[in-house]
Amino acid sequence: MGPSRVDFLNEVTAVILDKGFVMVQRNLPAEDLLKQLEKSASGLLANAIGAEPALYWNKDIAASEDHNIFRKDWVCPGLAAEIPKQGDYLTFSIAGEPIFCIRNSSGDIKTYSNVCRHRMMLLLEGTGTVSKVVCPYHAWTYNLNGS
Repeated sequence: MGPSRVDFLNEVTAVILDKGFVMVQRNLPAEDLLKQLEKSASGLLANAIGAEPALYWNKDIAASEDHNIFRKDWVCPGLAAEIPKQGDYLTFSIAGEPIFCIRNSSGDIKTYSNVCRHRMMLLLEGTGTVSKVVCPYHAWTYNLNGS
């Protein structure tokens, strides 16, 4: 039996090993995590320590990043070279919202919401090439220019 993760009352995350419990991470409030990060970042480089692992998976911090960074600034979903031909597309998500980039018939790259206006179905998945974007639900069809 391999290791498995267990959360205890949102206080401690542990890894269960064959020999018993090994505590590996405290579940600290976002405010405490950010104070620790600020203290480390504002000190001398020689005194810097790694960030608490919880900083990377704390739900409150993730929500704050979504609201304060990803919804307010440019996000790079990929390289133009990844969609070189007319109709080439790639899909991604920004702050939980499905988006796709597509190269149109003029050679420009445009970005659109990746849901149909009719029934909010996901239009495209992954990467590929299309001549038109067709909703899989009722076949609503969009040209490469979004119309």
